Amino acid sequence: MRPSKLLFFAILIVFITSCAPTLKEIELPPGKIFKAGYGFVPLNEPGWILPDPNNKFKIELMKQGPTPNSTYAIQIWPEEIPLFEKDESFYDYVKSNFLAQEGNSRFEIEKVYGVGPG
Repeated sequence: MRPSKLLFFAILIVFITSCAPTLKEIELPPGKIFKAGYGFVPLNEPGWILPDPNNKFKIELMKQGPTPNSTYAIQIWPEEIPLFEKDESFYDYVKSNFLAQEGNSRFEIEKVYGVGPG
């Protein structure tokens, strides 16, 4: 292979790898993340990543779990929902809507936190 072709491929590889997105961990202690109409303070634990900080409405956090096949994910977004008499009804509503989403067979719901108005 000619040196000019080798140099071209070396520059191309460096360019491609430099364009790859870099995901940074959230600095500790974490500050509040503000979105349209709400805010959230991430957990004060190392390893949490905010993959799309420019999303105006949704907060998504991810963290590698203790084993190679385990991952933690937190998804937060504003959504208008009906009022619920009991926490269990709210949990069932969220669980049924989340599990109805296509392509989520890999995840399980561990906890659901509800935040009411005010």
